[in-house]
Parts: sequence; C-alpha cells; structure tokens
Amino acid sequence: METEAPKSFHKRLEEFMDYITANLAAIPNYADRRRHGEPIVTGFTGVRRQSGRLQAHANTLLQVRARVLIRRLDA
Repeated sequence: METEAPKSFHKRLEEFMDYITANLAAIPNYADRRRHGEPIVTGFTGVRRQSGRLQAHANTLLQVRARVLIRRLDA
C-alpha cells in the first residue's frame, strides 16, 4: 500500500519538472557562463539576499537543474 507522502512528493516533483521544462529557455546556464568567465548573477540577486526562503528555493532549483543536466535525477 502506497502512502500519501510519496504520491504528494511525486506529484509536486512532476509539477516542478513541468515548470522547468516550460521555462528552460529562461534559465541561465551557470556552468557555461562560469566556464567562459561571464557573470552568473541575475536580477533576482537582491531579492534572494532579502529572503532566506527565496534563497533556499533558488538553491533547490539549481541542484535539480544540475542533476537534470548530468542525467542523474532518479525516477
């Protein structure tokens, strides 16, 4: 029997991945920018500094993006 927690997590992960897929063109490739010596900051920098919660979400987004790019995101 499957509990609600994994179902909820899976649903939220699917929604998050749908969001990432839909907005992929707007998400900077930070690794590529770093390799070319380009800045990796965005317009959201000031907001992240003001809000620890937004910073945590941004950190999570970057971790997921990195995993997707290296194809290690588990199903």
